Amino acid sequence: MPLLSKLFVLLVLLISVPGSTNAQSPVSWIPGGTERWILQSRQIDLTKGGLVLDSDQDQTLTPEFVVLPLFSSDPNVPPLSASDIEELHERNIRVACTVVAGYWDRFAPDSSDFSPGMIGLTVWGDDNYRWIDVRNTGVRQIMARRIELADSIGCDAIDATYLELWYQNTGFFITYGDQLAFNRFLADTAHANGIAIGLHNTSQQIHDLVGWFDFSIVEGCLEAGECMLYTPFQALGKPVFHVEYEEMTWEMHVCNAGRDLGFNTIIKTRSADTRARAC
Repeated sequence: MPLLSKLFVLLVLLISVPGSTNAQSPVSWIPGGTERWILQSRQIDLTKGGLVLDSDQDQTLTPEFVVLPLFSSDPNVPPLSASDIEELHERNIRVACTVVAGYWDRFAPDSSDFSPGMIGLTVWGDDNYRWIDVRNTGVRQIMARRIELADSIGCDAIDATYLELWYQNTGFFITYGDQLAFNRFLADTAHANGIAIGLHNTSQQIHDLVGWFDFSIVEGCLEAGECMLYTPFQALGKPVFHVEYEEMTWEMHVCNAGRDLGFNTIIKTRSADTRARAC
């Protein structure tokens, strides 16, 4: 085969390979999917002993994996620190640090880094929280710094949240493609720092993102009738961590459905309480 023809075939093969180089980069740790775990909206009070309630054995157990916010939405709760992470690691608890990547929080320690042009309409009608323009290069730089901070204080993984702005009333003309490019940027940035990243909800872009993200965290998919949308992660051997809230009345139904799907399912309240029922 002539050299020019060989080069053409090679180019076609390269173009046809899905995913990104950074998405396949090695990371220091990825959850296996069988860990006892809990999702928290605030930092854990380490003085309270066991954190996860195993309803089958009626006993409290310490989780092996916790999802905690890098910056709490409560202005009275300080950001996660290296000492917080170290204390959890001393108890053999891995930590995924939640990075809010879709809205500006007045109380976040880096809130002043956002220029007025990056900040849009209010979230939930609360002026303290506003959507951000994910097309903006400055926004990307801020998110990259958050991921780098999480890595530097010892977070074992990133939990990226609020990644579906294209159908929100943000004040910006954000398209599906804009959001997809931003979400892939977050994954590539995490992998470039050698840290795993989880896709939080974001059900409508799973087929376009499953190759970039290492695991999934999903809230209330049974309640929303969306759990089957997350099975592409399972198909690639990537774990799905699934939480339903106590408003779901059939606990056995929740646990059976989670097991049938191969998800790691817990049931908890929407409060910052550190107790949950593990399936």
